[in-house]
Amino acid sequence: MRRVIQLLTLLALPLASNASAQVRMDGLDDEWPDGVQVMADGEHLHLRLHWESAVTLQSAPRSTAILLDLDADASTGLKNPVANLLRPSVPAMGIDLAVFLSPPGEGRGPGGLGNGARIEVFDRSGASRKISHADVGFMFLPTYASATTEVRFRRDVRSDLPIASMMKAESGVRGVALQMSIGGKRIGGANVFTGEMPAFAVTASASSDRIPNRPANSLRIVCWNVLWGAPMRTPDGFARVLRSLNPDVVLIQEWDNRQAHEEKITAEMRSAWLNEHMPQDQQWTVIDSAQRGVAIASRVPMKRLELSGLTTSVTSESGALLERQPRFVSAIVTTEHGKAIVASVHLKCCGSMGDWADQTRIAESISINLALRRALRDNPDAACVIAGDMNLVGSKLPLDTLAAGLDTFGVALQVADPVALGDASTHTWQDARSRFTPGRLDYVLSTASKAELLQTFIVDTGRMSPESLEAAGLSATDTDDSDHLPVVVDLRLQKPSL
Repeated sequence: MRRVIQLLTLLALPLASNASAQVRMDGLDDEWPDGVQVMADGEHLHLRLHWESAVTLQSAPRSTAILLDLDADASTGLKNPVANLLRPSVPAMGIDLAVFLSPPGEGRGPGGLGNGARIEVFDRSGASRKISHADVGFMFLPTYASATTEVRFRRDVRSDLPIASMMKAESGVRGVALQMSIGGKRIGGANVFTGEMPAFAVTASASSDRIPNRPANSLRIVCWNVLWGAPMRTPDGFARVLRSLNPDVVLIQEWDNRQAHEEKITAEMRSAWLNEHMPQDQQWTVIDSAQRGVAIASRVPMKRLELSGLTTSVTSESGALLERQPRFVSAIVTTEHGKAIVASVHLKCCGSMGDWADQTRIAESISINLALRRALRDNPDAACVIAGDMNLVGSKLPLDTLAAGLDTFGVALQVADPVALGDASTHTWQDARSRFTPGRLDYVLSTASKAELLQTFIVDTGRMSPESLEAAGLSATDTDDSDHLPVVVDLRLQKPSL
């Protein structure tokens, strides 16, 4: 039975014009003042949306509409397109920017709901123009289902958009958010939110955009989904990024060709690529899995872990029972400061909370967690690091399941909390051509008791300054050849006990 869908409720609270706290785009709201639903700075407009229950926004059995009157002028823009769904007490608005998540009329399923986002802007007369989420820097986090969602728009939009001057102006802004059922009926009530935007100005980021130096006596690990073997086709950007990071271990996903009939990329081919493009005193070695695309590359001593019990039984979308091996590979790496079990993971793609894809991710996480528990019992002095593309577009349960009980005394692994260099955001995936908006799909988990997490960050060269790019020997487009971004952790391993 279809679960009852609750309405997103926004409080109608104004934003003080001098609000200056920078929002950290991570889907949490720790930095938000109590009761505030809207904050803006010189570069971004932020919304904090509260749900009555955890929901997945871009693949859901109902649509969410976020409608913005950017100049607080009811005479400009589109007269509220959902006015018939609003309470009479909601004041008239002229909508200048509209976002529809799981948009109506764009899918093949019941009610025709699509996936992803549809974004429209309107000129003064209300004429519509469909744009990309990238055109207004629209993103929200977390990507997994949550009762709290942070939304961000970029204020520096293209000059040919009818909202360009509004987004840069010092003015009031108001809007409305509501959810509609498949039949186009409002679910519950809808509230107006109001606030103010200061004058546009480039502000200092909460995150430095310089690639941090590696701390002394640390192990640097990079996790990167490289988009179906793209390093083989377009090596230069990947090579420059990896050389600038100078990792010890690289946990890889999708380093394989997409089509089964194409030549298989072997561990030896990946090793040769790394030794050609990242020459080191120590040679790079690579181990991979029969499940395509996942691999571990290391320039420190590494031994494959042969783990059993990874096969899971899952129910497909059609209801058939399938035997499935997760895309997973693990090894033990040894340094003079300690050793660690490292694992590269690529969980099942796509879907929504509670559907068969989400249930498959949960089943895969259970099997990986149990296998690693056995490995850690056999290697009690080893730290544990799990990283990869977790594809958390449904529930957060797969991540929680992976982490559960793998640290000392049954404590869960810690989840690294990186931000992108030059940006206060935790996004690790983006594709301007996609219907789906930027989000966080990639995670690194580690044992706090045996590996001190010294620092962590995300590299998005498109958000780094020219000065920082030049200092690192990078180009602004170097991370564009994959839709995922590299995530970096620096760990200090605990020496084995005597």
